[in-house]
Amino acid sequence: MVKWYWKKSNKNTVILVGNKCDLENKRKISFENGNLFAKDKGIFYFETSAKNDVNVSLLFEKVAEEISKIKDTEFNGKIYINNNEENNDSGCGCL
Repeated sequence: MVKWYWKKSNKNTVILVGNKCDLENKRKISFENGNLFAKDKGIFYFETSAKNDVNVSLLFEKVAEEISKIKDTEFNGKIYINNNEENNDSGCGCL
């Protein structure tokens, strides 16, 4: 079951990613259901497989495209991926 959390803001871009799409026999959610969910929420949907190089580059291109749409003035010319100006020692920019 997918739990949906959303904070309304015109600055948010949400991309739902189903990974390991090469493991069709272990699939829990169909492409159609994932896509319908994304369309219902007004977000982007990708299915990827790093193993088979499916949509990985396309996903990163979409992320870069969406980041480039952010106006510099909204963040004083800086983009904080994890919304934290301090250095993140964990190495993850997804917090």
